[in-house]
Amino acid sequence: MTSSPTRYRGRTAALATRHGKRTLIAAPLRALGLEVVVADEVDTDRFGTFTGDRARLGSARDTVEAKARAALASAALPLGLASEGTFGPHPASPWITLEVELVALVDDDTGMVVVGRARSTEATWASHPVAGERELNTFLSTVGFPRQGVVVQTEAHPADAVKGITDLAALHEAIADAALRHLDQQVLVVTDLRAHHNPRRRAVIRAAAADLAARLASYCPTCSSPGYGTEGSEPGRDCAACGTPTNETAALIWSCPSCRFEHRAPVPGYADPTWCPQCNP
Repeated sequence: MTSSPTRYRGRTAALATRHGKRTLIAAPLRALGLEVVVADEVDTDRFGTFTGDRARLGSARDTVEAKARAALASAALPLGLASEGTFGPHPASPWITLEVELVALVDDDTGMVVVGRARSTEATWASHPVAGERELNTFLSTVGFPRQGVVVQTEAHPADAVKGITDLAALHEAIADAALRHLDQQVLVVTDLRAHHNPRRRAVIRAAAADLAARLASYCPTCSSPGYGTEGSEPGRDCAACGTPTNETAALIWSCPSCRFEHRAPVPGYADPTWCPQCNP
């Protein structure tokens, strides 16, 4: 890996967001001399919503690139930015929530797409079926309401979801309204996963933007294009106790988004026997 002054110094990129992500993404990129403006005309909800009232049609990687391309087209700029997040069970345990955030830069001049990534197991992703007042208050306290916003919805009618609730009176009103309109449905209070209502998610988006900035300052040893960074990994690191291959990362795969050069970098050391299928089946 080699580094050199960024080719994006003094340039401007358009960001697709309606949920206050500019400050999170702009700060790391400003260190490279890249300014960020919001593409106000892009309706990011049309690419999918967390509440399910609009389905996401492609993968997170496809979606973040589509958003960024919509931003640059809307702002008539050659550089577009966007972020996309996913929440789901951790591969190692269904009881742990894994949040993955992507922040992508699309360079229409070169055709290059560079994606920064960050992961977290500290996501505020929770759902509570409305039953008693005490249980609801416990849930709200646990998730950090009102700083953490919530959504009131039913599973069968996601289009009727009331989002961005940060006031107790508004919450009770939304619950009562949902119960009246959908008598046969369980009313749910769920954490609002949109960035401007989810403090923990904002931190992960900021980390993904920092990863993007690092990649843009990292140049391919073969073609000298920016964006060189880790794009994958290989499992199989040997157990420290018995030498059995585990699911722990054995090597990181570095890749160039421009010329597709790849380099396999072995991870030194051995895996913790805790994760060994032989020592801890």
